[in-house]
Amino acid sequence: MFILTLFKDTVKIEPARFAQPKHVAIAEELNKKYANK
Repeated sequence: MFILTLFKDTVKIEPARFAQPKHVAIAEELNKKYANK
């Protein structure tokens, strides 16, 4: 069973990742922070 939630957070994007599209860099940082927690 899954529970869907809406949340708001601030994540740090390192300058080295500025070359990536924003949505990719943000999604990867959120996955690092929240996946499998």
